[in-house]
Amino acid sequence: MTKAKKPVEPLVEVPACPFATTVSPLDYGDIITVKANKDTSTREFRIHEGLLTHFSGYFRGALKNHWIEGQAKIIQMDVEEVVLEMFYCWLYSKKLYFSSPKGDADADIPLDFEDIVDAYIFADVQVIPQFGNATLDLLFQKVTQRWKFPWWVLDVTYEKTTEYSKLRQFLVNNAADAYNFGGMRENKHCYPRDFLVDVIERLKDQSIYPGQRADKDGDKYVQQQCKGMCKYHDHSNLEKVGAPTND
Repeated sequence: MTKAKKPVEPLVEVPACPFATTVSPLDYGDIITVKANKDTSTREFRIHEGLLTHFSGYFRGALKNHWIEGQAKIIQMDVEEVVLEMFYCWLYSKKLYFSSPKGDADADIPLDFEDIVDAYIFADVQVIPQFGNATLDLLFQKVTQRWKFPWWVLDVTYEKTTEYSKLRQFLVNNAADAYNFGGMRENKHCYPRDFLVDVIERLKDQSIYPGQRADKDGDKYVQQQCKGMCKYHDHSNLEKVGAPTND
């Protein structure tokens, strides 16, 4: 970003998405065992079928009775344990992690930028749009809390998402609006060419220089972005349940 901040800032509060949906406990159904089998992990998560099938297109298909997974009630996934843990927490609490016992508002988010981006990619692949939306909100909170642009996640983002990705859009806009690209030469190998093209197009379209929006008034910029986070959400097949968004 463009100006010094305290190492950790209190979390900004992102407005709830008016398109978010919930599941009645009466519809939770049977328990499904979901195993994280990435690398050496063998951790299992016991999750209600109704939650999985409500929020995920992938699980709706996998848990049909004529598939082995649907009959055995067991699904093995090539995913990092931390990502599946984030998904599990979100399904039952709509939070991606649990804070310290004191619940300090200014406590650092106990997840790496890489974890949050991996969770978004998982949501994208497994067709879980509302979980993906939650990861973007948390990424925004992490960026503003640390006041740091996570350039080291750009390679995996551009490798594993499409040009229409909301994650790409968020990172490009944040970089153009609030990042001065200091030390870029030393880390030039970490900036995908398509990312740089996207940033240049953003700067040209907005008639701004890198970091200009945060330079003028960082707090105002954060609040504006906070109110507009819904424009980065995927509202596919969701019905509006609240006030209009900024899309």
